[in-house]
Amino acid sequence: MLPLKYIISCYILKNSNAETSIQYSTYWGKDDRHIQICWPHDQNNCNMLCYINVYALKVSDGSVAHL
Repeated sequence: MLPLKYIISCYILKNSNAETSIQYSTYWGKDDRHIQICWPHDQNNCNMLCYINVYALKVSDGSVAHL
């Protein structure tokens, strides 16, 4: 069985008339100690919102479990 994995999804929505979105996603194993998400260089003038969702998933090894 593969170890538990965590998926990080970061949705950055820019508040403007032409609203744009950027999705940044990564994952790391439970033995890792940190993640890094890059933010805009000029945070005072960027007018952006960021939503971070953390999902804990148990990754199957491909075998079929009987219910």
